[in-house]
Amino acid sequence: KRFIEEMPALPGTEKELKKIANYFNNENVSLFLGDQASETVLKNLDLSNTKYLAFASHAVIKGELGRFDESGIILSPPDISSEENDGLLTASEIAELKIDSDLVILSACNTAAGIDGDITSEGLTGLAKSFFYAGAKELLVSNWRVTDEYAARLTTGMFDYLAKEENATKAEALQYSINELIDENLHPIFWAPFMLVGDGL
Repeated sequence: KRFIEEMPALPGTEKELKKIANYFNNENVSLFLGDQASETVLKNLDLSNTKYLAFASHAVIKGELGRFDESGIILSPPDISSEENDGLLTASEIAELKIDSDLVILSACNTAAGIDGDITSEGLTGLAKSFFYAGAKELLVSNWRVTDEYAARLTTGMFDYLAKEENATKAEALQYSINELIDENLHPIFWAPFMLVGDGL
């Protein structure tokens, strides 16, 4: 828990999630920020009818800094840590969720990494695979470390395109958002890490 509490803040993530939520005119939208974004809250949500599910946080891979036994997404840690709620939503815990989402957005670092933290060995066997086990149809994942600023611009750019183009696919929306960043002559490290994986691509 102490290590999780010491991780740097990501000031752009709250703005990112709020902007994504605004594309849905706050209809049937649930937004969990700060202390509300906890394992306890998430595990008690009914995610069986959630079309889009987005996480904007830190992610860790198995063996990172020698501290983590498996990949996971860092959520708000509780005052008193327990096995059920320690601030790290692990891949095995994700696999036990019941999700029926068209798209899960993992706006965090290395979310496409394999079980050993190496996408070249057993790609998509970590976080991504666990979301598919839980029932997600498609995922937006990252291949390396990302900045919260450009991750936010990429994800919100996708929804901007989907809002403008009624029949657009998610792949087209991602390409549009990437092109917006390319047009600024940004280094590929900022726009290239994200990819869509799953059904219907």
